[in-house]
Amino acid sequence: MGQPVKRLNELEFDGTYIWANQWQTPHVYRILERDPSNVVRYTLPAEVCPGGTPNGIAWDGDQGIFFVTGQACEKIWKARFQ
Repeated sequence: MGQPVKRLNELEFDGTYIWANQWQTPHVYRILERDPSNVVRYTLPAEVCPGGTPNGIAWDGDQGIFFVTGQACEKIWKARFQ
């Protein structure tokens, strides 16, 4: 992407990548541990948090999934990013 990413929140490490959501946006970023310039942005669908924005992610290594939620979200979503 070539530009600094501001307001990263809730960093998680899955053993290969560092993951972070961007506060007050639907974006989740994947950062390669050994090369922080290698960043990939994912945009979560609106149904993940209708009426709000996701504000937290948590890695579950046993299941190989992320849990995604936010302050105005009514549910906790399971997500896999590729």
